[in-house]
Amino acid sequence: MGGTISFDHDGLDKFANTDLKNFLDEFEKSEAYKAVVQFSSQGGSGTGAAGTPYTKLLPGYQTFPSALSLQNGFTGLCTTLAADLDTLGKQVLAAQRELRRTIRLMDTAHEEAMTAAEMLEVLNTVISAGGNKPTGK
Repeated sequence: MGGTISFDHDGLDKFANTDLKNFLDEFEKSEAYKAVVQFSSQGGSGTGAAGTPYTKLLPGYQTFPSALSLQNGFTGLCTTLAADLDTLGKQVLAAQRELRRTIRLMDTAHEEAMTAAEMLEVLNTVISAGGNKPTGK
């Protein structure tokens, strides 16, 4: 069940700054997403007249209860879907920001990290200053 996840700086950077950016760009430009928003309660009531896009389902004569019910149901579906897609976009954007922050932390940690040789040098200096060297016992 359990596993190990590993990543490197370049892979994380590509994911955050290229892959997620492309996803968000495509998401915002998507004609399907725009259509869902237009057919939702946020959209208009365009019927296709005078070059306006259809933004309301026209299932037939509205005096039929089933036609009005279908129209309202479809608007409700699109409203819910638009809200869910909006939430998804916000979550991906937040993940992208968090990944960028993680990359900055990794860069800072890398710059501040000491090599093993540097650490031994510091320890030798500290031990030498005390006058007592470990005997290894």
